[in-house]
Amino acid sequence: MRSTAHALSGERGMDMKRRKEVSLKDIAAKMGLTVHTVSKALRGRHGMSEETRRQVFRTAREMGYRTKAQELSLAIGGVARYGGKQHRFVLATERDGGIVDVLGEGIRERLAELGHRLDRIACPVRAKTPSALREWVERSGIPYASGIFIAPLLSPALEKALLELPSPKILLNYPKAGVEADSVVWDVYDAMARCVDVLAEAGHTRIVYAGHTEGHRGFRLRWQAFKEALADNGIRLDPRECLLEPAPTLERWIRAFAEKRERLRPTAVICAVEYLLPWVAAACEALRIAVPDEVSVVSLETSESAAFPNITCPALPVRDTGARAADRMLWRIANPHLPYEHSRLMCRWREGDTVRKVIMNKMTK
Repeated sequence: MRSTAHALSGERGMDMKRRKEVSLKDIAAKMGLTVHTVSKALRGRHGMSEETRRQVFRTAREMGYRTKAQELSLAIGGVARYGGKQHRFVLATERDGGIVDVLGEGIRERLAELGHRLDRIACPVRAKTPSALREWVERSGIPYASGIFIAPLLSPALEKALLELPSPKILLNYPKAGVEADSVVWDVYDAMARCVDVLAEAGHTRIVYAGHTEGHRGFRLRWQAFKEALADNGIRLDPRECLLEPAPTLERWIRAFAEKRERLRPTAVICAVEYLLPWVAAACEALRIAVPDEVSVVSLETSESAAFPNITCPALPVRDTGARAADRMLWRIANPHLPYEHSRLMCRWREGDTVRKVIMNKMTK
């Protein structure tokens, strides 16, 4: 206990010296804000947009400034911050772009702040036998990293091969029962339920669900949340009647959308997967459906869309999930004996201009 306290005291002294080199005044001057605004942002006080708050935190992190509360949180976790051994971690993926890129940026920025590095290694081919996957994992050098971040949307075989490694691991996905690894993920169940709640509060009772229901665990959880949120809001619809799954081509999907519109007469669409949002936009354009006047649109993913630049959606904390995963990895290295933990980051709601209230009349009852 004494040695731990002594080590933390030494680190804390180094951290205090580093923190005092940068002041709130320095951060405010760099950002063109008042010292009072910067102070409020770092203390979590109200009076600014969430975007401004995120920019303040990011600038403070880049300049090496941490609040006393942040220092205390790191010290309590027993995580080495500066000095000592530099760790090399890997992010194992099967794809580039989208959410995986943002996750990687969050992990890399946080590790760099703490003096460590991240290498991203992509499996070149999805379809591999278990033995071939194990050979690739060995050749890639993944087992020799200080720890492994396992990206979402991996093939089950690759995820299994990575989870079998003895290295510290952070799963950036919902874990299966019995998984011996920590996990950090944004809460898609809560985000989907909130999508339904917002539409129901606006009077929508005929809602199309555009997305997958099987495959990855996150897809199954979104579908489960959608069905349960319909019931919780008293919307008596067969969920399968609301479902609009992906099709092999955009043209076929637009035809399916048109058929669904003819049968269900939906007043809202929830886009549950990232790549379908442009398809929703294309279908609305092809069928001459005005958004939000005729159909409201909510997206579960937060990637930018030229068709819906101000879409209503839960703001998924993807970058924050990466940063939190980095902290959890260092915590795990410092505390290998403690039980595994699974963390879900909640989403903030972002009001856009793609949802309007339904005026009840004989046509919509």
